[in-house]
Amino acid sequence: MAPGAVLEVARGRRVRWWRGSCQLSPVDGRHSVAWSLAVVRRS
Repeated sequence: MAPGAVLEVARGRRVRWWRGSCQLSPVDGRHSVAWSLAVVRRS
């Protein structure tokens, strides 16, 4: 699998999960975005 394909799959999963969390609570959605950004910065 090419790195680009891996990124596309990961992005699709994150978007789907983020949409679900947004439906639960906008605040949770915001927290999940901040958390994912922190993880990206750390790695």
